Amino acid sequence: MKPVSLSMSLLLLASVSIAACQQQPSAGETEVADVQPEHSDAVFESPGKTNLTPLNVSYRLLDVPQVGQPFRLELTLISSQATSNMGYSVAAEGALVVAPHEAERTFSSKPASVPETSILTITPAMEGRFYVQVTASAVFDGRRQPHTVTIPIQVGQGTRQLEQMGEVVTDEDGNPVVSLPAEIDQD
Repeated sequence: MKPVSLSMSLLLLASVSIAACQQQPSAGETEVADVQPEHSDAVFESPGKTNLTPLNVSYRLLDVPQVGQPFRLELTLISSQATSNMGYSVAAEGALVVAPHEAERTFSSKPASVPETSILTITPAMEGRFYVQVTASAVFDGRRQPHTVTIPIQVGQGTRQLEQMGEVVTDEDGNPVVSLPAEIDQD
């Protein structure tokens, strides 16, 4: 094969590949559209990874979170398949306290598409943005499959304050440097 015909062959192959990529879907195929799911104003579902289990978790804040005041968080679990056992456990950051008797729950023998709703009572200890992690799980075909959702909770207008560690000083070149104190144990 001559060098000219090799480059012509590569050019032809590239143009065929580009044309194939630009084709419209055929009659048996459907085009994927950017469609946003419909929700009521108060129900939120966790964005993020695609849920690979038939279990879905949605939530709704029933009260405005305020420091020292308990607020209610409604959790809804729904499975697209029948399950012999379904439940959840809740872990909250240190500034959020979940009522202990509501932090874990199990439901047995749930038919497909029948929602199970629970109300959690959570008390924030300070202002800022905090997170509640809900790990729901259900048994499908004899195997337990988990699905984790992280729920952001904004308490008041403030944000979390980071603790200052060390002291900002300037080095001999005029650059700011964080100087951390050293503790020397003299035992």
